[in-house]
Amino acid sequence: MKRFLVALILITLLCLPVFANETFAPQISEKDVIELIEQFGVQVRIPVEMVYRSLTFYKYEEGSKLTPKEFDRLNEDEQLWYEQGYIVKYGEWIGDDKDEKDKIIKTAIYGSGSIIYSQILPEALQSKSMGFVTEGMYAQTLIMTNYHVVQPLVDKLSLGSKVFPINVYEPIDIITQADPPSAKIRQGARPTQQKYIYLVDKEEQSYIWKATTNTAGIKVKVDQNFDIEGTCVGYDKGLDVGIISIRNVAFQPYATFRDISCQVGEKVWIIHAPLAMRFSVDRGHVNQVGLDLGVDPDGLGWNDQVKLDIPSAPGSSGSGIFDENGFLIALFHGGLIHKLGQGYSYIEGGHLAHEGVSVAEWLNWKGFSYIFDVDKLYKDQQKLLDKKKQCKNGICPPPRD
Repeated sequence: MKRFLVALILITLLCLPVFANETFAPQISEKDVIELIEQFGVQVRIPVEMVYRSLTFYKYEEGSKLTPKEFDRLNEDEQLWYEQGYIVKYGEWIGDDKDEKDKIIKTAIYGSGSIIYSQILPEALQSKSMGFVTEGMYAQTLIMTNYHVVQPLVDKLSLGSKVFPINVYEPIDIITQADPPSAKIRQGARPTQQKYIYLVDKEEQSYIWKATTNTAGIKVKVDQNFDIEGTCVGYDKGLDVGIISIRNVAFQPYATFRDISCQVGEKVWIIHAPLAMRFSVDRGHVNQVGLDLGVDPDGLGWNDQVKLDIPSAPGSSGSGIFDENGFLIALFHGGLIHKLGQGYSYIEGGHLAHEGVSVAEWLNWKGFSYIFDVDKLYKDQQKLLDKKKQCKNGICPPPRD
């Protein structure tokens, strides 16, 4: 009897692998999701020119101290330096003279974005008063990015003007913290120089902190590797969201918002242009939701944040975060901690994003409600969802030619 039981057990163990069926979690292939969200990503570029002037500090003597009225005319930094025993002497602006224009540093502010709408506008929103309109109709494509990407267009003084220049400090004098994310200047630190920035229009004519037109360059990824001019038509500093409109460019692939909040542990994707280089699609997971880190003194909000372990780098600001079905679920915001070093910077400790449902609610309140009147999803997205429905027990039918 014992021999019979042993034989039965051996036969059972050997046969189980033959009879068992491997099970899969129902999913859409990663290749399909990547091909879908690659169609939504764009790069935002705002050309600027920077002008610098040197600063020289010297210890004041007893006989050269400022009067109370002269002290009151100093800005906060200058008052701080004076209290430390220093008076600053300003040099000439480098490159501010036409003969030294070649010394102006030409650069650009870069960010990423997602197409969230691309259709002929509803009749009630059409206008015949605008010069680009044809027969009373016009098309519109909307790009969603961060407020801090379009900030030079809507808050031009933030770039620093000749009257209110920006102070430049050594990285070692910049103190950062993670909760809430912030950076401040070390007490008693002295700037090395000052700068202000020109915004440059499409003819490359420069103006002190003021562009002639409120435009930014948009570079579309896929097979459209060219710049399109866009105009900032809405922004919110608290949500760090900015909306750029591209006129007469319609029927582009556009992302669809998901009406469910982010879930801890779910797989997510990002389409971005880190370090202003080629577009990149990266995968990660949601680590935390509802993370409140306060509000910066300038109004930039860090409340109700989604924490991600997804890769990122400067230039990714404003990119969309997508779930494994290709739905837009969050707006990339920034790093949990930003460390500066000698000649380099890097981000660690996770990355943060604003909930897509919060952004969609703001869009609806701001008057972009027509985005959500679309009867059907973007066609390729619908194909993905239909494909998932056809999958049984995680096994999908082979693709058709």
